[in-house]
Amino acid sequence: MTALMGTESDIIEATADGAPTGRVRSRWWPIAGVVTGVLGIATTYSFPMLEDDVKANGVDAVFNELDDPTVVRVGASIGFLVVLALVIWGAGFVRHLRTSSPDGALGASIAHISIAASAGAMIFGYGLKAMLAGGIKGGIDEGLYTKTDVAVLHLFVDQSHWLIWMGVALAAGVTAWMSFKYRSVPRWIGIVSVISAVLVFGMTVAFALPYSAGVVAPVWIVIASLGLIPAAKRA
Repeated sequence: MTALMGTESDIIEATADGAPTGRVRSRWWPIAGVVTGVLGIATTYSFPMLEDDVKANGVDAVFNELDDPTVVRVGASIGFLVVLALVIWGAGFVRHLRTSSPDGALGASIAHISIAASAGAMIFGYGLKAMLAGGIKGGIDEGLYTKTDVAVLHLFVDQSHWLIWMGVALAAGVTAWMSFKYRSVPRWIGIVSVISAVLVFGMTVAFALPYSAGVVAPVWIVIASLGLIPAAKRA
């Protein structure tokens, strides 16, 4: 007979004589998923987007329009919190998929790789955002960057912080499959996952707009994580 001991956040399985088996089950990973999505939306939508006429006037116009590094710097800092939360969520989510599907099923491994891909892309993307914050007028490294550097960095950040969510969108597609194939997550989460994946990959394939991942995936991860809180508590 197996006894259980631990804190509110973790359950440590132990044998009848009290010796721990070495397995720890955290209950908090879905909360990390909610944090990932909410903070991801915050750092993306707070980024200063420039009007087309400003961009049309060239490098000087872009550089002069970006006259306050504060929002970009805060957004970069939030971005690295997103990476941390995503990694925590991903560890718990992948474990959940593995324990709720047959041995040898590839879905959990595909989700693992996909989430890791987004985490790596986020480190690079939010790193570019931090570089931009340093190069903007008044930034800590303003003297190290030319006006062209700042304009190019703005373009990269403006595009990449949508694209970095593509791995999470892939995980949504895998979740949909595992929901209908193995009941790894509740069926309604599978339906939400199907819609999310179809939206992203439809826009990507039909219109070459992978940036749709940054619109859809953060919302998906919040909804799916909220739905998995009860399952994590029962684990």
